[in-house]
Amino acid sequence: MARFLSIPEVTPDWIATNGAAVIYRIISMGQTVMFRCLLESTKLDPNAAIGQYQCIIRLAAAKGQGELIRLLLESNTIDLDLFRNRSLKILCTAAARGHYEVVEILLQFPDTTVAEHDKYGRGPSNALHSACRSGHIEVVKLLLQAFDERKLPVDIEAKDLEYLTPLGAAVNYGPLEVVKLLLSRPDIDFNERKNFPDPWGNNPIWWKGVQSGRAGILTLLLDDMRTDSGQVHDCRESLLGLAASLLHWSVVNVLLNYTNSSPLSSTQQGGTLPQESPTEAFDVMRRLFHDTRFLQYSKDAMGPNLWDGAACYDNTDMANTLLKFVQEQHTSQHPAIDINGYDCVGYTPLHMAVRYHRVDIVKLMLQHKDLDINLRTRGHEKPGQSALDIAIYQRGRKAIKRLSSKEKCSSIIEILLAHGAQSYQNRDEHHFPTPHQGYVQEPAPHANSTWASIVGIERNEMAKEDLSKEAEEVMDDTDSMEEDALLIDDDAMFDDWMNFDDGET
Repeated sequence: MARFLSIPEVTPDWIATNGAAVIYRIISMGQTVMFRCLLESTKLDPNAAIGQYQCIIRLAAAKGQGELIRLLLESNTIDLDLFRNRSLKILCTAAARGHYEVVEILLQFPDTTVAEHDKYGRGPSNALHSACRSGHIEVVKLLLQAFDERKLPVDIEAKDLEYLTPLGAAVNYGPLEVVKLLLSRPDIDFNERKNFPDPWGNNPIWWKGVQSGRAGILTLLLDDMRTDSGQVHDCRESLLGLAASLLHWSVVNVLLNYTNSSPLSSTQQGGTLPQESPTEAFDVMRRLFHDTRFLQYSKDAMGPNLWDGAACYDNTDMANTLLKFVQEQHTSQHPAIDINGYDCVGYTPLHMAVRYHRVDIVKLMLQHKDLDINLRTRGHEKPGQSALDIAIYQRGRKAIKRLSSKEKCSSIIEILLAHGAQSYQNRDEHHFPTPHQGYVQEPAPHANSTWASIVGIERNEMAKEDLSKEAEEVMDDTDSMEEDALLIDDDAMFDDWMNFDDGET
């Protein structure tokens, strides 16, 4: 008995309806025989778009289907530089997902460009940046070998929004092993100032180690013989302020231990790298606030206020630690923990907590013995407001449509009033609803999606939407499309499409 496959006309209209889901399923499941039949029938264009953003080979690369990639590369018409809107290149896609076999196959193809920048300047610029960013060390090794064989420079800046080198991408996002691998190369210079578009200007790579909050990686960078220890020492206080403002206490600990004469060494630390813990955070804070150089820096340069950090990041653990530190040390005079200190735009930490609707942070701040609850804002944006005025204003904003935000503002108002807070604004100007007055959240247009989903299934719209999401979310290293997410009966579609008939051989 033999079965014969009836292949439909693979037209753009067919792909736009049921065909996209069928081809997606063939590629996702690695159905090599079916895929070969489609290619050999010449009815499927290898460069055809599947969904709004995908092309076939890029979808196969994202799914790690090496055999399908081989079949496509055997086609004389395949375009490896094909883009669908803002999609990443094929090699970048495979490297970002960590598909070693696909990367290896693509590198063997003579038309594969290894170091070309992303045409759109969106995301990692080439495959090496993608692999370093995602942390797939075996793929990184494979790409480094390809760079060396083609005599291409490794220490190049990306054209993404962060202007990172491969080492910068690994420091910011990748695991420790990738950083170690890159540091073993003599052609990487991390003392050169790269053009980081961040508030701290053009800085060496170890600034990224401080920003990322990864003490182990920072230790590796500072321990490297190529690090300019004098440069690190000169900006020590700035680095401490940056790490403290981001609440990276393990990084603060590393920097406090660092001196010109005694650079850090992971071996001196018993072969282990720094780890974060609440006890360590409290001890590191004590050391930091007793550091005379950091105290002078905080006064002269208007350094970070850690209460602001707790409010911005809604870090109740940090606020509890600060409160405990003040209570046990009986001091809050340091500018970095001044509960009444103003920031550069004229807000105190309490003002910031109220603005961001941090109910728990406000409660903790009100336990501070030195808090002045009625301090007024300074600066150009609504000066003269107390914390209570800010809460009233926030509750009445039309831009705040979520009921939870309204309720948080109302809770903050009640808490502030219970602690004697005053309003300096004209109360006649406030005609905002109370938390129990006529505020009804309008349902979103898609809130009742049951029948819309059914219609979407009938028209296969859900499948097309999910196929579009696949290209947008490739850099997440997770498949945004599960087979079950297509919301169609795949088996029934295959039965209708394939038309298997039994016949004698």
